[in-house]
Amino acid sequence: MAPNTELDDFADNFDLSLLRLEPAARYDEALVGVVLDGGRARVVYDHKKVLELTMTAEGWTHEEAQEWFEYNLPDGAASPLMMVWRV
Repeated sequence: MAPNTELDDFADNFDLSLLRLEPAARYDEALVGVVLDGGRARVVYDHKKVLELTMTAEGWTHEEAQEWFEYNLPDGAASPLMMVWRV
């Protein structure tokens, strides 16, 4: 998959530093958008899609992928956000 050039252009135009999930080639498919918050910008991902992509790439169960992300997802003011869809 090609890098998300639209997101890169957005960040460059507004002089923003965006913390993205790596490898970006895998997780850009799960990008939802960017939240602007008081001069900060945070990338937003579809939580369900991130887990699905991880499960496929790593051969993990849903529980293994969820546990890995709970432990390894960056934490802080610039960290990516996960959107959880409720029906």
